[in-house]
Amino acid sequence: MKFTLAALSLIPFVSASRPMIAGYEPGSSVTDHNAIDLDQKAFEAQLGLATADSFTKAKEIYNGGGHSKSYATIELTSGLVADLQKDASLTGESVSIGDVKGKVYSTAPIGSTTVKFKYNPSEDTQEDHVKCKVGALPIEDQMHDGCLEAT
Repeated sequence: MKFTLAALSLIPFVSASRPMIAGYEPGSSVTDHNAIDLDQKAFEAQLGLATADSFTKAKEIYNGGGHSKSYATIELTSGLVADLQKDASLTGESVSIGDVKGKVYSTAPIGSTTVKFKYNPSEDTQEDHVKCKVGALPIEDQMHDGCLEAT
């Protein structure tokens, strides 16, 4: 049987229903990786101010980000009693929105007193893929609602 272009257009299109990025629909969640664009935007905004302080702040954003790969460093009062493997699920109390879910950023061996908690990104809009954005961002650009409670 010979198919024509018209007949092929009747085949339904299946979409992954992920937000478009520069006209492209990714096949998996890339919001956390793509958030580096927001770090770039913050970096460029500081450069645009063209002051000595803004150049220093731009360098801090370049080195420390604030949007992509958001994580908190948890300081423990005593060492871990077992290894905590990378990507193990964690839940903690946030500053103001209840429980916040995350994963272990990198393996923490037995005895460690520091654990990196990587915030789980959502597939919502890029601007609010995580509710904790701090890093080296200027105070006015930071978001603390979804950050882990200090205690």
